[in-house]
Parts: sequence; structure tokens; C-alpha cells
Amino acid sequence: MGKADISTKEFLKISEIFAELFNMAVFQGDDGITADDLMELDSVADTALELAEGQLKFVERARDVRKLARMGIWFRIILGAEGQTDIHYYMPVRNMGYDAIDYETQCKKIRAQAISDGIVFNPVGGGPKGTKILPVITLVFYVGKAVGRTKAAL
Repeated sequence: MGKADISTKEFLKISEIFAELFNMAVFQGDDGITADDLMELDSVADTALELAEGQLKFVERARDVRKLARMGIWFRIILGAEGQTDIHYYMPVRNMGYDAIDYETQCKKIRAQAISDGIVFNPVGGGPKGTKILPVITLVFYVGKAVGRTKAAL
């Protein structure tokens, strides 16, 4: 990881900047999230994927920044941000992987807690009726050179 990547990651960790990034990209400039609404989460997420014949494959992904946002009294959302200094054409696919692990981890915790609490549910249906998982949104903050634009377009 180069100096620019590290600097971008550290920049995105600042809660005021992180909140502003999401406010501009998701909430069209409104203050949907404030720095006080954010709680730092571990940027490394992992899960075990079940393969054929009962084999497990462990997958670990490290995002640049991952935070939990409290929006109002009841609503929570997981937000991720990736800083990019170079174009990465498969970045949407990488982000889907990050998000999928977040969702899978939530589902596993809900199922495990339900079993621990003695709640009976049909595992084919996913989890106990009425349980909710937190939405996950990932944004990419690109700080590299503008590509494909002419001076007139800038």
C-alpha cells in the first residue's frame, strides 16, 4: 500500500469527512448522518463458506473504513468506504464481496442467537420470522487522475 493509499484511508477514517461523503453521495447534500452518529467497526470481516461435501472455505476481506451509523432511534446501517488512487475496473465486484460478507455474518449471528435462545424456526427459510438485518452501503472515494475527460468537460 502506497503513501497515497494510506493517506486516503486515514482521511476517510475521520468521522466528519466520512459522514460528509455519505451525505453528499447518498443524502444529496442533506445531513442524513453526523459524525456523532458513527461508530468505528473492525475493517476486517470474515466468514466461512460451505462448499460441496461439507468442506468449509474461510474468506477474509479488509475494507479501508467500516462504520455503523445510527439514524434516528431505531434505524442502523453499516457503511463502508474504499479509497482509490488508481482505477480498479472490478471495484463494484470487490464491493459486492465486502457487502455480502457483512450480510452473511449478520445472518449467521441471528441464526446462532435464535438457536441459543431456543427459538424454533425453519432453517430453510433463512432465520426466525421478524428478524431484520442491517443494510450495507459501500462508497468508493476516487482521488486519482481524471480519465476520459477533455479540458472542455472539466
